[in-house]
Amino acid sequence: SYALGRLTHPCGCDCSFLSSGTDDCRRSPCADRCRVANGLRHEVYCGKEEWSLTRNQRPADVYEDGERKCDCKWMSQREGLGDDCMGGCNPSGCTYKCRQANPEGTCMAFEASASKPPSPVAKAETARGSLGRGAAKPLARSLVASRPASGSPAVETGST
Repeated sequence: SYALGRLTHPCGCDCSFLSSGTDDCRRSPCADRCRVANGLRHEVYCGKEEWSLTRNQRPADVYEDGERKCDCKWMSQREGLGDDCMGGCNPSGCTYKCRQANPEGTCMAFEASASKPPSPVAKAETARGSLGRGAAKPLARSLVASRPASGSPAVETGST
């Protein structure tokens, strides 16, 4: 069980597994976001399993219709831990889009089929890690393209 005090539940994820002692260390978007948003910055051991932060040192930007929509470099700040998993729940916002474009980053991405964060039932199952390791399916990379030539137009920058 974690001595975290009051739990934060990012993007509707149920993080109660952190205080109930049922963390199984499996990776999923909700489980990882719960750990990061609640201050776990160290390795967590769960019996034979181990969880540690994933750093995002070279995040891909988001492109739509051939133009850069979101600059995701903020994710690489603080040695690849610039995303604190708080906020970014709106699918039209750059924080959400940057996570979707970087599904293996610190806060992972919700599944491609999900147009919004998980439902209350799904979030509880995901937070418990019922989907297992690597359960987040990478999005189709249609939003991410090669970087434009220098002199590209200004873009919206994601923030945490």
